[in-house]
Amino acid sequence: MDKQPPTDMDNLIMKHIILRIRKGLGVNIIIVGPPGMGKSYLCLRISELVYKILFDEKMETGKNIVDNIPDAFEFVRKVKRIGEPLTIEEVSVIASSRRSMAADNVSLNYLMDTVRKKQIVLLLNAPHIKGVDKHIQRMSHIMIECLRVNKRKEICTVKAFKLQTSQSSGKVYTHNFKANGRETHRFLFSKPSKQIIKIYEKLKDDFQAELYRRMQYKALARKKKEMKEAGIKDISVITKPLTALEIQRFQKHTNDVSIQDIATEEGVAFNSVLTSIKKARKKMGISVVSTQNRAN
Repeated sequence: MDKQPPTDMDNLIMKHIILRIRKGLGVNIIIVGPPGMGKSYLCLRISELVYKILFDEKMETGKNIVDNIPDAFEFVRKVKRIGEPLTIEEVSVIASSRRSMAADNVSLNYLMDTVRKKQIVLLLNAPHIKGVDKHIQRMSHIMIECLRVNKRKEICTVKAFKLQTSQSSGKVYTHNFKANGRETHRFLFSKPSKQIIKIYEKLKDDFQAELYRRMQYKALARKKKEMKEAGIKDISVITKPLTALEIQRFQKHTNDVSIQDIATEEGVAFNSVLTSIKKARKKMGISVVSTQNRAN
């Protein structure tokens, strides 16, 4: 849908985002709401508006949407322009408040601590704010809550707050957006373009499939451990799922990209790529690639 309400492009939220970028402050945004209330679509719509306002361009690819920590760091490492938006899907799954010292939480915290230098518009979505790591909450500048979706008009109604963190207590305070001294409690956003929605839905399906494989493997591993401790023989075979990096490198190599070219593109050692492809082949029961592929 290309039509937008008059408050979409120039509402107070977008003005605040653009102002922070132009001042060199960076902006981290948490978007929350129940399933089906348009959190992901709102991330995409804000990204589209940032592209339009800052670059006078259309956002036409899914490179700005990630669902894991390695892809997020890859995007940040390669980004060149100030103000590029990045959406990290389901941040409460990646960095839950219930495991604050887990590796993914620590990695995402480091990303948020350092991303200001790149001036990225970082968008994170989750069902509710309490499910997100506390450090991530404290490093955020805006919280948007999706309230309802008008499917006929293709408009999402939201409320939003500026976030301010006390550096001494760590407490996060919320402030309403104001215009001419008056508080604004509701905002309208249009649905993103059909092209971006199509790309996003494909990425979401892939993310969920990989997530379910990982959860299944972990559940089976726990079951096998419990059976071993109980002295029960388990003859089932557990196949460990591929990581996102292994899938990415294996697919490139399958599409006739040499291991050396992959290593050069990613800026990593040849053996790092070779090891990933070997592991991927082993997990899928394919003959392991040899070092003879170094020249291919």
